[in-house]
Parts: sequence; C-alpha cells; structure tokens
Amino acid sequence: MATQGLHLILLIFFNHLIFLLSQQEGAGFIYNSFLQAQPDLHLDGAAKILSPDGLLQLTNASTQQMGHAFFKQPFDSSAKNFSFSTHFVCALVPKPGAEGGHGIAFVVSSSLDFTHAVPTQYLGLSNISTNGSPSYQRLAIELDTAKSAGFDDIDKNHVGIDINSLRSIESASASYYSNTKGKNQSLKLLSEEPLQVWVDYERTLLNVTVAPLRIQKPNHPLLSRSINLTEIFPDHKLFFGFSAATGSLVSYQYILGWSFSRSRELLQRLDLLKLPQIPHPRATQKQTSPLLIVLFVLLSLTLLAVLGGVHLYRRKKYAEVKEAWEKDYGPHRFSYKSLYKATRGFEHRLGKGGFGEVYRGNLPRIGDIADIASALSYLHTGANQVVLHRDIKASNVMLDSEFNGRLGDFGMARFEDYGDSLPATAAIGTMGYMAPELTTNGTSTRTDVYAFGAFMLEVTCGRRPLDTKVPSEERHLIKWVCDCWRSDSLLDAVDIRLGLECSEEEVDMVLKLGLLCTNVAAELRPNMEQVVQYINQNLPLPIFPPDSPGIGVYIPVLMEAAFTSRSSLAPSASPPSPHNSMFVTHTITYGDGR
Repeated sequence: MATQGLHLILLIFFNHLIFLLSQQEGAGFIYNSFLQAQPDLHLDGAAKILSPDGLLQLTNASTQQMGHAFFKQPFDSSAKNFSFSTHFVCALVPKPGAEGGHGIAFVVSSSLDFTHAVPTQYLGLSNISTNGSPSYQRLAIELDTAKSAGFDDIDKNHVGIDINSLRSIESASASYYSNTKGKNQSLKLLSEEPLQVWVDYERTLLNVTVAPLRIQKPNHPLLSRSINLTEIFPDHKLFFGFSAATGSLVSYQYILGWSFSRSRELLQRLDLLKLPQIPHPRATQKQTSPLLIVLFVLLSLTLLAVLGGVHLYRRKKYAEVKEAWEKDYGPHRFSYKSLYKATRGFEHRLGKGGFGEVYRGNLPRIGDIADIASALSYLHTGANQVVLHRDIKASNVMLDSEFNGRLGDFGMARFEDYGDSLPATAAIGTMGYMAPELTTNGTSTRTDVYAFGAFMLEVTCGRRPLDTKVPSEERHLIKWVCDCWRSDSLLDAVDIRLGLECSEEEVDMVLKLGLLCTNVAAELRPNMEQVVQYINQNLPLPIFPPDSPGIGVYIPVLMEAAFTSRSSLAPSASPPSPHNSMFVTHTITYGDGR
C-alpha cells in the first residue's frame, strides 16, 4: 500500500518537473487576462495592467507617449527548424474628437532595452539614427493607423512586416479573408472593436493573419514572407512582446489576451468569453457640474423672459387701433394674405378713389364650408349629447361681422344619445337636403351629413339641390354633378364665379366630398370629424369612381310622408337669386387709406 502511494507521489513530481522544464524552455503560455501576469511581463513607459479585469494598456490618450510589454524570458532560436505561433487580441480605440495614435506592433527583439526609442511614427522601437541599422535587430508586425511619408506607408490603415526598420518590406491595407464569402473583407484598425492577429513562423515562412473578434481564423493570411531569423538575430536570443506609441495623434491601445507557443499545433486557443472589456472613453468623461446646469437653466429662463417682454412690447406698439366707426358697425378687417388671395394678387383694379386704389375681390366659399363643417362636427361630437340640426341648408348659414360662416336656425334641432337616432315619426327638413332613409329610419348624424353634402354642392355649383328653372336632366343637383364627373367634365358643374376664388384641386375635392356625403347608403357616408379633416387636407380624400354604389343617386322623399320647412314649401317662394347663394362680392381698398 505504501509502495503504491510512493509511486503516485513520484508520478506527480515528475509530471510537474516536465511542465516546469517545458516552461523554462519556452514551450508557450496563454493569458486570457493579464491580472496575474505581472511577474511574467516586462512593462515600461505608459504600459500597465488595469484593474479589475486585467486589461493590458500600452498607451492612453496622452501625446508623445510610448509603452512596451514583453515576456521576460527569452527564447532560443538556435534550433534548426525553429518556429513559433502567436495569437493575440488587441484594440485601438480613438479618443473622442481625435484622429488616433500611430498604432501597435508585435515585436521580436534581441533585447529589452528601448531607452533610445522615440514615440510617433517610430512606434517606440527606434529613432532617426538607429532606424535601418543592422544592430537594430528587431522584427515587427505593425498595425499602423497613421500614414508616414518618410516610411513610404501605403495608407493610414495597414498591416506591415518590418525588419530592422520602420519601412515595411511587405504591407497591405487591413483586411481579412472571409471563409464563407471566399474573398477579402476590409477591416478598420482604429475603432472601438477588438480584432484578432495571428503570427505564424515556420521553416523561414512568416504568415500574418487578421480578423474581427468573432471570426474564426481565415484560411488565407493577409501577409506572407520568407524570412531567415538567424540573419536578423545571430545571437539566437529572442524576446517577444508589444510596443505602441502616440504623437500629436492619440488613442487608447490595448492588448486583451495573448497566446504563444513554439509550435502552431500546440498553440492554445484564447477563450474570447473571458477577455476583459474595453473601456469606452465617452463613458469615462466627467459629468457636467450641477452648478453649470443651474446657471444654464437660469440664463435660459432670463433669455426667454427678455424675448417674451420684447415680443409683448412690439405687439402692443404695432397693434391695430380700432376706429370709432368699427365700434358701432363691428370690425371688418382681413389679413393681407386673405386680401391677396381674394383679389388674385390685386389683379382686378376698378379705379382710384380718395383713399387709394380700389380692387375687386371675392371672399372664398371654401372658408364658409370649412366653418360650417367645424360647427356641425362640434354638434355631433363636442357635447354631452348629440345635437341633430335636421335643417342644414344655405339659407340657414349666416356671416358674422368678420364674414365667417355661422350655422343658424336651430328651431328643428333635437338632442339624442350617442349611437341612437330619433324615431321616424315624420320626415323633417327641406326638400333636396333630406336623406332618403328619413321616412324609414328617422334622423341621425348621417342625415345631417347628407344635408351638409347637398349644401356643399349648392355652394360650389351656385344652384339649389332641386331647381325647376333648368332643363330636366340638370334639375337634381346631385345626379347632375355625378353625370358631369362620368363625362370627365366635373368642373363644368362649378359656378363660373367660383373660378376666381379657388384652385381646381380644391373645387374637385369639394365636389367629390359632396357626392360622398350624399351617398344613398347611410353607412357609406363619412362622419363630420372626417369631413373636417378632408376639407382641411389633414386626410386624403378616399379614391372612388363616379359609378360607385350609391354615388350620384337622387331618391326624393315622398311629399305625403314629409313635413318640410316653410321656406322650401311655401307657394309664393321666389326663384333663387344670386343673394341666396354663398357668393359675396366685396370692394377692397388698397393704398394709404384708413
């Protein structure tokens, strides 16, 4: 029993001894974090290991800076078939608002003495006198993010192989071979994203491969060059590590993880999930002082108060003064925009009077239609109960002192609850404005919409919904307007006097909306809220052809079932005159008058 225990102890001892010997011979190492690597590394310059993640920082965002991090133990390259493979993850993070430092280099050096090296484009490896000297004895794989004309750099985003000089013997713009796409993909070195680098040296062939963090090692290297290390390092003593530098261009340059082996087959894979996180410069910026925030708010409020005071002062200073006659007869003022539109740019000059030039202008009827639509929408949706007007027509529309359309004559109006309709005891209204379902379903918001549609057509066409003074085919306004549309002459139905007031697009919209509101199928009519949005062009009018079901169909309400308003059924009713329509002509004074 004791013999077996002794054998076990000896086995463990020899295994450990073999491991130590292999480490001493430089077989390899791996760092998924540098937190415990301080004893193994030679650090100088700005290089340091950051807590708590163990991130190796070579430079910070200071100018004219360099940093070195090398494995302390040298490797012997005297073996006939000396080879090595390394895999590391690095990041070159630009400082906010800056273009970035000069880059990082993976370095093979004969010594750890960098006292004569300078930063900037020399990457902390040499200076102007030692660069290119055979005694320099350094091999570097540079990740260069600055274009140096003195070293014939191809661009400011390239990978290069340097021997005893910073002038690359082989270089290429940063890219990687995509195994899935079968072609090279561009790669940006100076970013906030980590990137992987593989350097493989075997039988005098040096291969350099790069790729983004989550990409497997590409099948084809970016750079490949035949190099004899014995010629570069005759003493066969090699130190492996990293160097980075800044000049007037600055950036944060990090090494996240590093794996090294004397054999490519024995190279240990980095665990990408265990690598430390890259600190983002924007997240570490100082917070704004609370005092500055308070001062900014106070200054903003003061500025707003001053601007508000200036606005009120100017408004009071330049306010219009109402004259005595306006107090007696009411104000009759119009904005310049309204006058310009009414006179078509002051086109129709009638003459010149004592107060200036006189122009002929027409107040648009579209404004009256919009006013009545808004009023009717409020009656249907703005109160606790629905108000049904039940007698909408042109003669019940009045103009106030400012010539805005107002809906009047509420003698037939009734209240109802939302969603209900008044019983069909009698058809109330005026012939031509009465929806066909009045005698069967009673009054509802839909019947008001029908009457409003007839009103829209009346205002736009300048004739009553039922007119016995015209040919029989034009007697029913709804049907006649739709017939004009079917024959591609919809604008022929428009009152010729309206041509001075509105654009063809507005007239076309109003006529089609009037036909939509007078659809004989009540459920296909829009509600007044939608009508207001169509008129104000907040919603596009639905597209429908003139042959749509229920469009342009006039079904008269039977006289024996209808109790109509006195104004429309009186025997002595006079024929419609221009004063019964919504067309109003005004004389507008333009000049230096009152």
